[in-house]
Amino acid sequence: MDSAVFQLITGRIPGSSHFSVLQYRESISYSIGAVEINYLDKRNPIMSVIWSLFMPGLGQLHIHRILTAFFALIWTIVFLYASHLLEAIQLLFFGEISKATQVLDKQWLLYMPSMWGFAVYDSYVNTVENNKLYEAEQKEFLIRNYQSPGFRIKRGKVVDQ
Repeated sequence: MDSAVFQLITGRIPGSSHFSVLQYRESISYSIGAVEINYLDKRNPIMSVIWSLFMPGLGQLHIHRILTAFFALIWTIVFLYASHLLEAIQLLFFGEISKATQVLDKQWLLYMPSMWGFAVYDSYVNTVENNKLYEAEQKEFLIRNYQSPGFRIKRGKVVDQ
């Protein structure tokens, strides 16, 4: 399949989601939509993972991916409600183990590991990619605004001290 067709259909770059590589190779400015990130800043990927482990969608909120966070939070709430997990946990605290297992809907509960896994993976990968974009944009900005046009780095020469 042609890479342009693949990108049009899936919205992804073939073989990766590395927008920073695309930006670096083609020297384009990365546009960010109004619904997603409105500014770039460096974030710690581990913090995104911790927020996503706490509740799916919070890691996406941490990196300002509003739509993804909204869908992850809504689906997590739907899965928690449909599986009766919170009722089962409350019954466990009261010591009614048999009643807790009866009230629990296991089919809905099995969606939760994949939801948490997606949220953790997505928040980590997108935080790393946003950090790469930030570094590339910062490099371009500093070169454009603060570096002398005649500045050249001589490669391969050792400078004696």
